[in-house]
Amino acid sequence: MPASNFLLIFVLPMFLYNCTDPLRLFSRILCGVVKFMWVLLATLSNRAEGHKHQSVKGLMNGLKQLSRTCWYQLRPITWRRKPVIRIGRKEFVDADESELPDPDPDAPKPEILAEIVDSEIVPPSCKEDTTLLAEETLKVWEEMREGAKRLMKMYPVRVCGYCPEVHVGPTGHKAQNCGAHKHQQRNGQHGWQAAVLDDLIPPKFVWHVPDVNKPLERDLRNFYGQAPAVVELCVQAGAAVPEKYKPTMRLDVGIPTDVREAEMVV
Repeated sequence: MPASNFLLIFVLPMFLYNCTDPLRLFSRILCGVVKFMWVLLATLSNRAEGHKHQSVKGLMNGLKQLSRTCWYQLRPITWRRKPVIRIGRKEFVDADESELPDPDPDAPKPEILAEIVDSEIVPPSCKEDTTLLAEETLKVWEEMREGAKRLMKMYPVRVCGYCPEVHVGPTGHKAQNCGAHKHQQRNGQHGWQAAVLDDLIPPKFVWHVPDVNKPLERDLRNFYGQAPAVVELCVQAGAAVPEKYKPTMRLDVGIPTDVREAEMVV
């Protein structure tokens, strides 16, 4: 490669980026090299389209993914403190942040919530603590669902009519990754439609166990009710049954003691 081309491809971006961090500068140069190699391989493969090898395809895909990763990690990011204003389907206007105070670079950053390790989880010590924890969990569950339902009034949510795929946005994405029944006829396209709360937060219904010391019988399944798994867990822990779940849990239905008594029920 001539020296002039080397200066044009690698040295000139150093001044354009105005980057003083050596590690960041090296990463950007590496990203440029990867992109150049990918373009070169794409050009060569297009010339020999009739006998392209799988190894060339794999190398191209790997370089393409590497270049995308470098670009996503190194591209400049604008952190907005106000939501953007949407004036059209593809037209957005940045909100005016001039009246906001300048951010303090030395301010402590909020801690990222981390999942509690299983070894650090302490179970309740007594029955009263268990009941209190169950009531608090059930309350938080209902608040979370109610808050999500209110947000869905402002931000549209779409769900595929064939598979459980959910997309938050005015229109569904174009990724052809639907694997539902007869997806080959639709070329993997999703069938987007307006979503409801249960599509965004599936309740995952389970059988309600009236007596935890007695297992459920298959022949008496018509007499058992159902409830979301979180609700059933909290109810078994001692929380009061919410009014909205009492009909599905069938608390007012008497359960026969055996199959013979169930056959006598009209």
